[in-house]
Amino acid sequence: MSPAVAITGARVLLPVTAKINARSIGPWIVGVSALSASSILAYRLIFPDVADRMPLAAALGGNPALSLIFGPAHDLLTNDGFNAWRSGALGTFFAALMAILTVVSTSRADEDSGQAELLASGVLGRQARLAVAVALAAIASLVSGVCVS
Repeated sequence: MSPAVAITGARVLLPVTAKINARSIGPWIVGVSALSASSILAYRLIFPDVADRMPLAAALGGNPALSLIFGPAHDLLTNDGFNAWRSGALGTFFAALMAILTVVSTSRADEDSGQAELLASGVLGRQARLAVAVALAAIASLVSGVCVS
């Protein structure tokens, strides 16, 4: 079977699935965006000038445990550097979790409700539902990345 036949009907199924799952994906995107925005606002509020940021940069930059969790801290003296360090790791984690849960719920929920059999009875390839679930997760991750940057 050719790949085109395996995903027949995915183009029609994607907008419908996106509309159905918009309410569950939206809060993830807003949450990841709020994480980034709150990181910048809190950093400016707590550490208003460079003299306040120097001890923080020394403490966080030299901590191997935080480096293991969040990655190496390169530029903690600026708002953007702190946001890239803190929200980069956490935002990526939450975006990946969103993608995993979206693929699982989109590809498996129809089986529990019986809709998978209805979809399969139409013109739909064997891999179309999975392709739509993965495409929806990729689009949601891309939108999340655009909103954060």
